[in-house]
Amino acid sequence: ASARDLDVMNTYYDAELANVDEHMNELLDVLGASGLTGDDGRSLVMVTSDHGEHIGEHGLADHHASLDELMCRVPFVAWGPGVVPAGVAREPLAEFVDVLPSLARMLDREPPADYLSKRRTDLFAAGANGHEYAFAEWRAWADGERTRLAKRNPSFMSFDLLARDLVSVRDRRFKLVRGSDGRSELFDLAEDPSESNDVSGVNADVLATLTAQLDARVAEWATWESGPAAEVTDAERAEIESRLQDLGYI
Repeated sequence: ASARDLDVMNTYYDAELANVDEHMNELLDVLGASGLTGDDGRSLVMVTSDHGEHIGEHGLADHHASLDELMCRVPFVAWGPGVVPAGVAREPLAEFVDVLPSLARMLDREPPADYLSKRRTDLFAAGANGHEYAFAEWRAWADGERTRLAKRNPSFMSFDLLARDLVSVRDRRFKLVRGSDGRSELFDLAEDPSESNDVSGVNADVLATLTAQLDARVAEWATWESGPAAEVTDAERAEIESRLQDLGYI
């Protein structure tokens, strides 16, 4: 895309976010008028997003083939009486998989799945600082899906980036991203928030620490994935496929 086209798309994206803000304000007004967001502690309001979008950064578009911070670092705002002291904003290092067990703890319930038992349960507790490390992964598109995408976008010459898995780990400053093609990069997010410069050559200790953390977590994922698969009924499978089709994924 040309610089002008990217500028236009960025403008549309800003407008989309402004539209979301407007609807969110309308929703909060309705909740307030109905008494559901009072000071009696009955309601918790959470606002978040599943991912960000590339608009030309690193030559990418949409939300594929990347674990960049602009994709993974998403808004997560929680409001409710007693959740966090008024006027205090915290930015704990956390993952989406921490939300459900934290809600369960808040409601004095057990997490609904065994694998959640090791997750953080204090996202809504005052003073919580989060994990020391946070992890993410992106799974490659299957051959057939890449072929379908190429037919929809004939002007684009190569979809090779969609053919590799990605995993990442970050602490509060550094981030390691590793691909199934053997490539890996270390970024200093404090000095290089756009993740443009690989600093693995001058941060051997950091690289070793994050590599060990990532290896351990990937091994844990592999153990979980190798366990018995949950039985899915024909009706459940049909509903899953219908929803994925509505989203454009199949």
